[in-house]
Amino acid sequence: MKSFELMDTLFTRFCKREDQFEFIEKNYPYPEFKQIRLTAEMMSRLRGDFKLDTIYEIFKGLIHGKKDLEIVNLLKEYELNLEIENSLPIQCNINFILHDDFFITDDYFNLEQLKRFFDKHCIPEQKMYRIKDIDMPESDIHIGTNSKMKNLNLTNLHAFTFTEILLYDSPILKQIRGFRLKNPYPQTDSEYKIYHDQVCYDLPILLLFCIQVKSILDKEERNRVLFCSNGLYVLFSSLFPEIESILFSTSNLIHLHPTSSYKNYVQKVYQDKTTLIVDLCGFFKKDVNTYQSIFGCIPRVHVLLHDFEFDYSSLTYCIECLETNQIPKDYIDRLRYDSRGVLFSMVDGLELRLHETQTTPSLKHLLFFSQELSCLATFEFDVPLLIRKLIEKGCLN
Repeated sequence: MKSFELMDTLFTRFCKREDQFEFIEKNYPYPEFKQIRLTAEMMSRLRGDFKLDTIYEIFKGLIHGKKDLEIVNLLKEYELNLEIENSLPIQCNINFILHDDFFITDDYFNLEQLKRFFDKHCIPEQKMYRIKDIDMPESDIHIGTNSKMKNLNLTNLHAFTFTEILLYDSPILKQIRGFRLKNPYPQTDSEYKIYHDQVCYDLPILLLFCIQVKSILDKEERNRVLFCSNGLYVLFSSLFPEIESILFSTSNLIHLHPTSSYKNYVQKVYQDKTTLIVDLCGFFKKDVNTYQSIFGCIPRVHVLLHDFEFDYSSLTYCIECLETNQIPKDYIDRLRYDSRGVLFSMVDGLELRLHETQTTPSLKHLLFFSQELSCLATFEFDVPLLIRKLIEKGCLN
């Protein structure tokens, strides 16, 4: 039999609690809300009656004679709705709940308020105890964050990762944090680590790069973008459906020996002055004359990782990586993996591709790259240098 805490164990906030108070102060709005709210909470704790209803009764006393007391009830409901709206499920802990397990809470929400969280996150209703209840049974395993509990299995999944800390003020924080916390696998499984690394590293890199691409399109007044990477194409299309996005068929092989059919295809989809070609790395490393002959002009290209010595005026990049260290290049190559195979020719509009023996990466293969990814982490932050460089390059501007 297991016991579970609720807040920060089965669900959590996407931002810091104090920042929600600041949000209410500015957006409700209610002057000095944060200070009064924190003071009321401290006084409720001292009284030994730590409940949301009690906090707001004290709140009324703190502002008595200053403002309309009826607005306090509206503030309480506003805060509760905001808490529910901004709450995120911790899925792997929810999946661990069995029929005989029970919940323990010292949160300031009452049962009716907690049920609203349960309904949102599909959490089964179990028998519930307050942490001070004398009839509370002892569980074999207690899952939570309270270090005073017996048989504690500490969970810290609610804690912000260093990626989330770096992206805290960005518009993609809720997406990244929410997706990470939806990891459905047990923490001891290899699948859990793969999922975790994908959302902590791969997804932020691609999201930030998509935002930078959108900024370039706006600045240069271009309305069409050709993506050399399927993953990047899918992500950008979902983020910015108003932009004409095309999955572009290209490769180094076909650049070496372009057929007339391929040239016709390229010159049809690429429109000079209005089109941007986006690559992660690797496909545009030839001399200018090569692209002039294929495109009929020098194409406008933007890449994530620039890793070769020469370039041309219409080529821009986010990060330059000319070091001998091969790991960052290998990592970006994995991000652009294409299960369709490598395009080597085009005849009468028909694509001819080379396929690997195993077109889908195995679990062992993905885990290997997950371990390689750890080598990219700096000793200061458990975040690849690549993400830090992306942020420093102003991808959110």
